[in-house]
Amino acid sequence: MSFKILFLFLTLLISTQSQKYDQNSIIDILKSFLQKNVPNEIVLNFFEYLKTLQKKEFPTHLSENRKGFKNHLATIKANNGYIEDQRNYKDMSYGDYTLSYNGCELIAIYNALYELTKKNDIDFAQIIDIHKKMVYL
Repeated sequence: MSFKILFLFLTLLISTQSQKYDQNSIIDILKSFLQKNVPNEIVLNFFEYLKTLQKKEFPTHLSENRKGFKNHLATIKANNGYIEDQRNYKDMSYGDYTLSYNGCELIAIYNALYELTKKNDIDFAQIIDIHKKMVYL
């Protein structure tokens, strides 16, 4: 029974995309449908299932990111130990893009670690590598 509900949800999603609804209307329809018809456990299980279908391998950029991070150490020092210039991280990668495009969460993790530890030797490239599977979820 729960898969039928999920199938109806996906059908609704596809049909609303093919018609001319504004984005807020679609979101309201989907929220209402989910809240009324699909238990949270089913939604979570569905997303877990989608993760198992994921075939794309995350490219590892650990050594390149370590080299790239060295280019930013002077700026980080000038910023009192924090990364504040995400747009300049075009020489470090996360998934298929550079950190200048999709690195805000990783930079927040780095800055939080620095705030808590005040250590200047945080391996930012390792932080990126640890979180590499999150890119495609």
